[in-house]
Amino acid sequence: MTSYEFIEYMQPKLQHFVKHNFVARWENKHFKRCIKYFPTNTMVSIVDFIENFSFEVQNEMQSMHWHTYQISILVHINFRHNLAPNRYDEDSKILIEYHFYISNDCNNDSKFVQHCFKLHW
Repeated sequence: MTSYEFIEYMQPKLQHFVKHNFVARWENKHFKRCIKYFPTNTMVSIVDFIENFSFEVQNEMQSMHWHTYQISILVHINFRHNLAPNRYDEDSKILIEYHFYISNDCNNDSKFVQHCFKLHW
């Protein structure tokens, strides 16, 4: 591939990358500000589904190819203020809690998220 062909190939992709990079930096900046200054009586939650996870047999027979099992994983991260922080440790002011919910229902719908929130509360 010549340098001209490379530039021709990369030019449309670079515009998308620059826009994506700008948005990612903007979101990161505002998220860090949100975590640093959120009020004491509130909690910041981040909720996201991980891509469905597939279980496959390592040395599967040909007929097993169509029998893979999938699960959904929902990640729920909470940020909240510590009511009794260590005054010598700056990192102890904010508590971070990680919750993982695993289900064989791979629809990733809002009902599953609501169910997980009820389990959490």
